[in-house]
Amino acid sequence: MYGFALYLVAGILLLQVVFCLSVFFLRPYVIAKTPEGILQSEREKAGEWMGNLTRFLQSRMQLGLPWPGDKKSATNAPVKSP
Repeated sequence: MYGFALYLVAGILLLQVVFCLSVFFLRPYVIAKTPEGILQSEREKAGEWMGNLTRFLQSRMQLGLPWPGDKKSATNAPVKSP
């Protein structure tokens, strides 16, 4: 009976240590789920999306690539052979 009590106390102490450590790992997750945290993460996603779009548009302009639907871009006219 005494051995069982020692295992029970050791198990409870181990469980308390695990719970105490989990606070440090779960805290960032819980903070991110507050309304302010959600808004911040959405702002970061929007900024990343806008930055990628801007880089894409700038690369197309620098390379002089035609835009889809441009009248100038239809240069695939049949070539007349001499």
